[in-house]
Amino acid sequence: MIFLKLSGFCSVCSLEFIYICKKISKINASALLKILTCFSVAIPASFALIYGIKSLIGRVQKLSNSAPINSSKIHQTTVRQYTGDLTPAEKQGVTLGPCYSDSVEIDLKKHCNLKIAIRDHDLFSSKAEVIVNPVSADLGKDGDVNKTIHLLGGDFYQWEQKALQKQYSSSFVPGYAVIIESGDLEISHRIKRVIVVAVTQGVSTREKENQLYSSYYNSLALAHAKGMSRIAFPSISDGFPKDRAVNISLKAIYDFMNDHPNTSLNVISIHVWKGGGNLAPNKDLMEYAMFFDPPRPIPQRTEVLEYSKDLTAEEATQLSIKESTRDKNTLRINFKRYSDFKVSVRNQDLFTSKARVIVNAANAHLGGGGGIDGAIHSKGGGVYAANHKALQTKYQGQYVLGYAAIIGSGALKDVYQIRFVIVVAGPQGATTPEKENQLYSCYYNSLVLAHLKGRSSIAFPSISTGIFGFPKFRAAHISLKAIYDFIHAYPKSSLKTISIHFQAKTDTERNQNFKEYKDCLPAPVLLEAVD
Repeated sequence: MIFLKLSGFCSVCSLEFIYICKKISKINASALLKILTCFSVAIPASFALIYGIKSLIGRVQKLSNSAPINSSKIHQTTVRQYTGDLTPAEKQGVTLGPCYSDSVEIDLKKHCNLKIAIRDHDLFSSKAEVIVNPVSADLGKDGDVNKTIHLLGGDFYQWEQKALQKQYSSSFVPGYAVIIESGDLEISHRIKRVIVVAVTQGVSTREKENQLYSSYYNSLALAHAKGMSRIAFPSISDGFPKDRAVNISLKAIYDFMNDHPNTSLNVISIHVWKGGGNLAPNKDLMEYAMFFDPPRPIPQRTEVLEYSKDLTAEEATQLSIKESTRDKNTLRINFKRYSDFKVSVRNQDLFTSKARVIVNAANAHLGGGGGIDGAIHSKGGGVYAANHKALQTKYQGQYVLGYAAIIGSGALKDVYQIRFVIVVAGPQGATTPEKENQLYSCYYNSLVLAHLKGRSSIAFPSISTGIFGFPKFRAAHISLKAIYDFIHAYPKSSLKTISIHFQAKTDTERNQNFKEYKDCLPAPVLLEAVD
């Protein structure tokens, strides 16, 4: 009826406008302008009113047609008993999948169609059909995720949660889960439902572990009951120990999948996003990585060797240098007696070296700084950061210059096929005999560790020659001598490919870096590469 009246009003307005136009000759310009202004406002306003009323009626109809707020179909009000962490037998069925700088994937062997991911991503970019909203017991609007859902969900979502608040008299029990409409989120982010749970806060107790376990399990059960395929969780514990939250969340997923092997859910993601622009390793992501790869004895070389002297004239005759006309960014160094070893100096990004082991030139604090150390932390993600953190804890931030330790590469394994990272701390500043011992030890100890791991290739940055300021010409002599000594000590090693990497910004800088190595040989034999 309202629409008929509004349509009639617009029709009358149109007829009146036609009549006025017939009398146009009798109206002065000023009056005509006023009339046109009136109609330019009135007609769009009429259509806006129609659209607004139609939208409002649609929302009211949707609300009235939805299930009542106390329906058992949309509630899970059982606080389940957390029976304990995954047993050793159960852990055999849960493995670490591909790792990336901003995510970790987890595989359940019995459920190969299920994808579980821990992501350092915004919850609303998850592409999930249902997301979980952690709220306080009074179901108010506090909490970053809750506030954002209220904002993006609009009035309709707010009505839904307000009704829930009234139902529970502002005393929502941690562990309960209720699924409600998503409001405008369905339009803006294609999120069809929101599951409301109460945040578990404070230190771990048996009761709180039951509550947190129930929040995960009940949320999964509701998404399954609604036939959803993708669910996304934010962090639903506040101040709760991270290692306990990791164990409980994985146990809840494991138990749910065992209870519902044919569920429609095929993607379960937990989002531990800390906000854009934060370059520090995500500690929550690290905790999930450490669940599968807990700290263990780290293979290392803890001897600072003595650097005797540079290559002798006799030793130098066993080497030759090849300059390539086809690849100006590679300088090849040949060992005449050991032709199966491929040694090169490259103007190339370390990560694209195709080496199975790379060396991280860190500082003595092992705090994750800039340069190559910062790049490895960024690309290695939470798994690498956890491994590096274990090394830092072992030495309490006082790593000995010249030592070398080999750790897992984290996300570098799946992205660049780099299996291990050897962490060294090189000397800084002008050369001294002590510093030359330390730099020589960084190279030699790294080569021995890679050899003991049975690896076939290793790539070094030019250790200490960047912001540490060690003279490049001395670093060239020392690194070449370390490689020479290693090959003579381990001629049958599987480690056949050894490269040292610079990243020069200009051809002049690249050529100067190469010259430092050419000058290591008293009379270098310069050959043109044929490959």
